[in-house]
Amino acid sequence: MNSLFISSLLLCLLPGAKEHGSEAAAGIPGARAAVYMPSGSDEDDMARHDKAISLLEAHLVDYSTVEDKDFGTELKAGSACLEAGNGQRFQTLIVTSADGISESAWSVIKEFSEFGGKLLFWGERPENLQDCPKAIYESLPEWTRTVYSAMPEPEIEIYDRIPAASLDYSRFIRDDEDLFVLKNISDTDLTFHAGFDAAGKVFLLGPDGRETLIPSTMRDDRAVAEISIGAGMELSLAVRRSEGTFNVRDFGACGDGISKDTEAIQNAADAAYADGGGTVVIPAGTYLTGALFFRNGVNLEIQEEAVLVSTVDSDDFPQIPTRFEGTEKYWRCALLNFDNSRDVHVYGGGTILGRGQEWSKYKNKDGLWGRPRMICFTDCPGGLIEDLTMKDHASWCLHVLYTDGFTIDNLNISVSSYVPSSDGVDIDSSCNIKMTDVYTYVTDDCLSIKSGKNEDGRRVGRPSMNILVQNCNFDGGHGVAMGSEISGCIRNVLIEDCVCGPENRAPVRFKSQPSRGGVVENITFKNMTLNGCGTFIDANLVWRMVEDYEPFFPRTVLRNIRVINVSGTARTVGTISGDPAAPIPEGTFIFDGCRIKADKGLMLSNVEQRNFDGLEVRLPEGEDFLNFHKAAARGINSGNKTGR
Repeated sequence: MNSLFISSLLLCLLPGAKEHGSEAAAGIPGARAAVYMPSGSDEDDMARHDKAISLLEAHLVDYSTVEDKDFGTELKAGSACLEAGNGQRFQTLIVTSADGISESAWSVIKEFSEFGGKLLFWGERPENLQDCPKAIYESLPEWTRTVYSAMPEPEIEIYDRIPAASLDYSRFIRDDEDLFVLKNISDTDLTFHAGFDAAGKVFLLGPDGRETLIPSTMRDDRAVAEISIGAGMELSLAVRRSEGTFNVRDFGACGDGISKDTEAIQNAADAAYADGGGTVVIPAGTYLTGALFFRNGVNLEIQEEAVLVSTVDSDDFPQIPTRFEGTEKYWRCALLNFDNSRDVHVYGGGTILGRGQEWSKYKNKDGLWGRPRMICFTDCPGGLIEDLTMKDHASWCLHVLYTDGFTIDNLNISVSSYVPSSDGVDIDSSCNIKMTDVYTYVTDDCLSIKSGKNEDGRRVGRPSMNILVQNCNFDGGHGVAMGSEISGCIRNVLIEDCVCGPENRAPVRFKSQPSRGGVVENITFKNMTLNGCGTFIDANLVWRMVEDYEPFFPRTVLRNIRVINVSGTARTVGTISGDPAAPIPEGTFIFDGCRIKADKGLMLSNVEQRNFDGLEVRLPEGEDFLNFHKAAARGINSGNKTGR
């Protein structure tokens, strides 16, 4: 267990750390639980705190302690996590005393809970708990089911019975390995099987710098090894991902475009996983395959001249638990499925064909509807997909779900004709995402940013946030859409230096419904070029009204939407439609240096915004810049129009 900042004593215990003398040498602390006791706590609070600490240690929960001063400086709310300045991510925050919580701490704590983090008040209930409706409360200073439900996944899983309170450990995440420091704090020698939450092989690190490979296997995405520690002794263990390659030809793949290669490719992926990780290699050839599943530690290289082709058969795509269109449910799996795979890399210069036109006409044998997505990454922090061509996907092409940290680079995504729901990229309840140099020609949203739909989206409560999109070409469909699944909120998005082609119907798009709720804020479109697009902006908060969904209060909120230096031509300036129950207020959209040449002006409905300075529009004579549908025209600043 460790504090937010590793002590110099602990650093000296870590191989390689002493000589560097810094926290970076040890790595990022891996504890996923943080324990917080306000500085003004009394003796009773201290007793509760100490009891909680002893219970955490007895149940092998790695934790860090945090203080008042850390909130707002070192600690900030992320998507389903509390982000520390050193790179650490906490999934659970344990508050052992409700007295004296500072205003700055309370602000971060509420946001952490709202964004899907697990917040446990253990021992004392704060008076203003109603401000955190998702918080978990346990009055008993005991290890109850309620407490257990609030705990994150353990860094180490012990598979054998050992004496209570006999083992202590800490985890540190390095660039090339995960370091686990285990200490036997009992007076009895211990031998047990441990599952380390990392993919790879296990090495014992000696104090003299020597390393010993320990026999290990992979089980449930964990490296499992038998560990022996003498009484009062300490061990340092490193788990390192294997770097072997697994050519699918060696597992029987034909690559002739006729024979079904699903089993051979899956066997290669399973062999890489069993070896502690590695890369599945698809060499030149055409490989017909159904759904494939890649586990933790397994990369995929689709080489140039290699083509991966989807079958069109529902038997090859089972229903699995996932989230699609904002709701967690059983749904058709993707062609390529990556789950719980840290630092996964998919690359190679090859091509993936989804056969979407055939899928759109296909009648499922099992009577269950659902065309497969092309690729889905679920909980894949640190992942990277790059240098691939992806054609004719049957549904969404690239789905990034529940992921903190992911890079999308140099992809060519296209459909040859109309396919329903053919989104190019869907970023779904994910954060710290970077997307660069992606070409997209689709018949739906080129990029859609989502965070869950209606009550299920609010239950999950994970926003999409901290997203950077650069140097992309959106040539068809719609450009960048926020929604419509936005119940978990969208925050801090920058789209810059992108080009939208003549078949792009709406480069700047917001869509929601009265049932959605959610906040969409701090969204910036910057330095974009429009080359004859259908419309410049399309914001519709009553999009595709569905009577079966109950309205939710408060309604969707758009806030601080900035459009900077966007220029070019479009057939219309666009439409902004608010909800009659919550019109879009003044100052929602902020324009700066935008110059648009269009044939039609801007249509407003249920919009209170009066000022559109910063948006210069050239229209034909006789066309009005602002037009109104169920909105008052009085006081509107319509001085933005210039002649053609």
